[in-house]
Amino acid sequence: MILDWFQLSMIDFILIGILLSVFIIQLFFYLYYYSGVIRKSRRIQKESVVIESEKPPVTIIICARDQAKNLAENLPSIFNQDYPEFQVVVVNDASTDDTENVLVGLEQRYPNLYHTFVPQGVQSVSAKKMAMTLGIKAAKYDLLLFTEANCVPEGKNWITSMMGHFDDKCGIVLGFSSYSGLEGILKYLISYDTLFTTLQFMGFAEAGKPYMGLGRNLAYRKDLFFKNRGFANHLYLNSGDDDLFIGEVANASNTHIEITPESKVRTTTDFIWSHWKEQKTNHIATSAYYKAGTKFRTGTEAISRFLFYASFVALFIFGLIEGNFVPVILSSTFFILRYMVQLFVLNKSAKCLEEPRLYLSIPFFDLLLPCLFLCFRVGRIFHKENNYTWQVLH
Repeated sequence: MILDWFQLSMIDFILIGILLSVFIIQLFFYLYYYSGVIRKSRRIQKESVVIESEKPPVTIIICARDQAKNLAENLPSIFNQDYPEFQVVVVNDASTDDTENVLVGLEQRYPNLYHTFVPQGVQSVSAKKMAMTLGIKAAKYDLLLFTEANCVPEGKNWITSMMGHFDDKCGIVLGFSSYSGLEGILKYLISYDTLFTTLQFMGFAEAGKPYMGLGRNLAYRKDLFFKNRGFANHLYLNSGDDDLFIGEVANASNTHIEITPESKVRTTTDFIWSHWKEQKTNHIATSAYYKAGTKFRTGTEAISRFLFYASFVALFIFGLIEGNFVPVILSSTFFILRYMVQLFVLNKSAKCLEEPRLYLSIPFFDLLLPCLFLCFRVGRIFHKENNYTWQVLH
């Protein structure tokens, strides 16, 4: 009777082969790429990461459209940074609210604040990229640090943490950003996605394959921007300032990641779901323009993840139907092993970043989020005008 359990059918062998193959691929991504934050943290603990003692002057750039309330509430946290010399440039991106009056009032309180504006009615290019270009041109200093009006630094050493990597070789520093005020299912859903996305782009950067950053917490040199002709290669897209641009100028030697909790900024908004959905939709819109190597790596992970769950479920069910517990045990073992690796990598990284831990929800969100992104992708097909200017630029 026991020997009958080991009589596997051809379907069993095929499913086991698929499951084993994608299991190995998934382990590779988690242990090599997605463990980048953990490896960086260990190097910091061993004091093998060189932090520059000099504090060069820096320009902080914020593009704001109808953000009067956020600017009034959040800008003081930037001016209260413990940093010797910095300028803040706010670009009023064709706002129709009280943004202009708020900025004029703040300029009277903070002499290192400068603001400019994008005229209303600019339609030929991405409005945000136009605003960012104006801000960069207005910057006094070579080092640029980007964030948004609805973001608040975690502490007074945000600038210091981000600037500590800039030596003669460093041109880009990728920072971390999360949301504040999360509650209920959104807390776990968005926390998981934020953490996973961070481990992906920071892990790829640590492995010498940088491809994106977060515009809410990103630093690079001004000359890097102008040598690349700014956003010229994707000016017809509304998004792409923090992924397509970084994908063009970043390489293994000029890109660093910053993971200390003091370097973190938190996004504060009353519309968390719509803000997060817009961010994800923008990245989905630009992901089609990633370099071939980046698309191959991210695509391989996504496909292997889907095949892992599909082959696990199929092998488990076939085993039950056949009354053969070997496929059931094998599929369950692969699932548990992968889950244990996920548990370690995600929660160890979350601890490094001082983010919420995730446990039983990991497999659920691991499956749910790709389905949500597919819905966002389908929805985008019917709203192309939100992603393109639809004008030929010369």
